[in-house]
Amino acid sequence: SMFNNELMADVHFVVGPPGATRTVPAHKYVLAVGSSVFYAMFYGDLAEVKSEIHIPDVEPAAFLILLKYMYSDEIDLEADTVLATLYAAKKYIVPALAKACVNFLETSL
Repeated sequence: SMFNNELMADVHFVVGPPGATRTVPAHKYVLAVGSSVFYAMFYGDLAEVKSEIHIPDVEPAAFLILLKYMYSDEIDLEADTVLATLYAAKKYIVPALAKACVNFLETSL
């Protein structure tokens, strides 16, 4: 129930290229537990202190799939978003989601 929910959100991501952005609320602790990249981003020596983080190189739909996986362990892949989701999973070092993307691509060929 916390996925994509403003309730107690302590960080907001502005995802997507300029002109096609989407603001997504999130919780630093949940993301840090699921990804070493987010852990370093929020709690490492060079931690971000901003509450709004811009991510122009990831598609909003793919970022939401990544977050849904991190919050609920559910993977909702579709043919039109799987490559962007694979990119996001690799960027934030979430190997189980990356493997699911590769498996989806292999079975779709």
